[in-house]
Amino acid sequence: MPLVNSEDKNQPGTAIANTKTRVVGYDIAKVLAMFLVVLLHYSFYVGSIPDSRITRAAMTITVVCVPTFITVNGAILLNKPLNVKKHARKLLRVAMLLFIWRGIHIVAYRILGSPSIGVAQVVSILLGNTGVDGYLTGHFWFLEALIALYAILPIIKLAFDNEDKRPLAIAIGALALLTFGLDGIRSVAEAFFGSPGTKLSATLQPISNLNIFGPYGYLIVYFVVGGFLGSKRATDAVRKHSPTAFALVALAIVSVGITVALHEAQYSGKLVGPFSTKNGYWLPMTLLETIALVILCLALGNAINSSKIKRFATFMGSNTLGVYLLHMFVMTAAARTHVVDYFIPQSLSPATRLIISALFVLSIQVLLSIVSDLLRKTPAVKWLFSL
Repeated sequence: MPLVNSEDKNQPGTAIANTKTRVVGYDIAKVLAMFLVVLLHYSFYVGSIPDSRITRAAMTITVVCVPTFITVNGAILLNKPLNVKKHARKLLRVAMLLFIWRGIHIVAYRILGSPSIGVAQVVSILLGNTGVDGYLTGHFWFLEALIALYAILPIIKLAFDNEDKRPLAIAIGALALLTFGLDGIRSVAEAFFGSPGTKLSATLQPISNLNIFGPYGYLIVYFVVGGFLGSKRATDAVRKHSPTAFALVALAIVSVGITVALHEAQYSGKLVGPFSTKNGYWLPMTLLETIALVILCLALGNAINSSKIKRFATFMGSNTLGVYLLHMFVMTAAARTHVVDYFIPQSLSPATRLIISALFVLSIQVLLSIVSDLLRKTPAVKWLFSL
């Protein structure tokens, strides 16, 4: 999953010095989020995780995967100087990478056995169509969202750097109500109140038209919240074990329980599959869980003294983009060869199969991180693995 670098040696100043002290915490958050991304896609495409109450409950934690990436992006980018020219080049580079990697995926899927498609379908996929059978490119929505977010970053940065944070707080608060608040109410209504709840949800739907930022507007909330979490003041509070931080973590634990209950109701009402949560990324509970997770990762990063662990976390964190770009090839190959069935017999209990699957996903993440690191050092292709 693409993320900005935690360090930028070309940007001097105290903001970068402060970021360096928090780089391990950011890397831990990135690695954990990437693990959840791969685990979620593994559950969709490989199919070795059985459908049971315990596996459904455990998999609800994956709702924090993308929000965590966006939050860490905000924590890093909003707390360092913005070079507009470099940012414009980065925005163009992300757009080019999106187009090129879609093309690479088309070729790879064809080699792996996907049906032959015509020129019109190829162009359609390159432009963002995810409905072509056998060509799994839906995960590229994140790069699309990143482009949309980066396009307005200079405006967000200008507001964030303003000494008076009230205008930004008002804007983000309103956006949060139009996304997390509205969709939270609609999700609860649909899941717990049947037909009347569905009608209420449809009645409330037009209010979302007030969200001028469209379907990715909720990501701005995560991004700006990340900026505040990445500030020196917030990080110092975490380092000092602020009671507020612990209270937030406790609230997040309660939020996990609510998310599990909500997902179970959605599943029982046939609104979702076993391992996906409807409106999962923009539930208010997910926002709280994401904030708590980033705080815990920052605290853990501050607590780690081992240089070997720090180097490993940095290595894994710096290769999340590569894992994101490569992991669907492994998922597709595993699904079509059924190789996982040899290692995870169906006779095992659902909990055991989930644990073994998680370990398998972790091994994939480590392996792809090594491959990504090698490719990032290969002159001919290294530009494909860097934002």
